[in-house]
Amino acid sequence: MRSLLEGSMYLLPALLLFAVLLFGRRPGEQLIVELHARRARRRRELRVAASFRRGEAASVPRGGRLIARALAGRAPPTARAAFCGV
Repeated sequence: MRSLLEGSMYLLPALLLFAVLLFGRRPGEQLIVELHARRARRRRELRVAASFRRGEAASVPRGGRLIARALAGRAPPTARAAFCGV
C-alpha cells in the first residue's frame, strides 16, 4: 500500500499538468506574453536612448585589435589615415 501511495505522489505533478492541458489551458502562457511585451518595450527604449548618443564615438579596441595594440605599443592608424595615405 505504501509503494502505491509513493508512486502516485511521483505521478501527481504529471497527472495535474495533463489534466490542465486536457482542458485547454496553457500554464505560463500569460507570463510568456508579459515577458515578451516587457522585452519589446525595453528594446524601443534602448533605440530611443541610442539615437541621442550618436554624437559620441566610442572606439574601444576588441579582440585581435586589442592584442595588436598592446603588442605594438601604439594605437593602430585610424581608418581615415589608412585610406588617405597619410
